[in-house]
Amino acid sequence: MRSVLTLQSRSIGSSSYGAGDIEWATVVDIRGFIQGGGGSAKEAGEAVQDEALVTILVRYDSRIKPLLRLYEAETTRTFEIVEVNNDDDRDHEMILSCRELPI
Repeated sequence: MRSVLTLQSRSIGSSSYGAGDIEWATVVDIRGFIQGGGGSAKEAGEAVQDEALVTILVRYDSRIKPLLRLYEAETTRTFEIVEVNNDDDRDHEMILSCRELPI
C-alpha cells in the first residue's frame, strides 16, 4: 500500500450570502494502492462518453462508504467512491471503484 489517501466526508456550510457551500472534512488518513481500472459508458444527451474508473485497494475500514471521496496529496488527485467491495466478506481488504474528479 504505497499511497497515503485522505478519506473525506461532505458537509454543507453557509456562505455570507446564505447559500450552501460544500466543504470536505477529513475523516481519516489511510494507505492504499491505486491502479487504473476498466471503464464504463455513460450516456450524456445523445453522445456516449467513456468514464474511466480507478480501482483502489485499501485495508478494511467500516467508515469507507460510497459518496465519500479520497484525496491523494502527493499528486493532488481526488477520487469519488462509487462502489465498495469487502473482499470475501472477511473484513481484511476493501476494493474501491472510484471516479477520478477533475482538478
